[in-house]
Amino acid sequence: MDTVSYTVQEELQLKRKNNKTLMWIANAAIVMMFAALTSAYLVSRSTDGWMFFELPTVFWYSTIFIVASSITMIMAQRSARLGNNQGIKLWIWATFLLGGAFAYTQYHALFTILFDSGIYFTGKGSNISGQFLYFIAIFHLVHLTAGLLSLLFTVFKASRNKYTKEDYTGIEVCSIYWHFLDVLWVYLFVFLLLIR
Repeated sequence: MDTVSYTVQEELQLKRKNNKTLMWIANAAIVMMFAALTSAYLVSRSTDGWMFFELPTVFWYSTIFIVASSITMIMAQRSARLGNNQGIKLWIWATFLLGGAFAYTQYHALFTILFDSGIYFTGKGSNISGQFLYFIAIFHLVHLTAGLLSLLFTVFKASRNKYTKEDYTGIEVCSIYWHFLDVLWVYLFVFLLLIR
């Protein structure tokens, strides 16, 4: 059997294509999961005991944080394309900090504001509408945690000068996932705003 030999450039292109494809497949699986969750939410609205409540205002702030983090991630990609390793580190750290601010505001909304408003996940006083809100937000936070870990790994590689103008696939893949998390949260937020 003959083996195929590739040039370094061809190997980089193949690696980039394969990694991006795998990320899109993973994102598609997550989309299906959240589509099932939001569909179940819609069906469950007709059950007895559904409680209508206002979303915490802090969700607006968290939305601003995550949208801003996509902008900083774009800047990290731009720095990578230019071979600016310092820029990569700066913008990925900025993305990480904004992602952390998003996570904090989500946590605060879920475990302080909603709880203080009498909206519980389990136990006495809980109902299905509150449970859906907690579950959707917590599930997104789990995926965000994976994104934050990915950012840390990427900035670690950048600090060891592992990215070049020619090969910054790790940043591209991390960016695809991060932008996906952004779009996913905006979808969930608008969904929860419009359909309560």
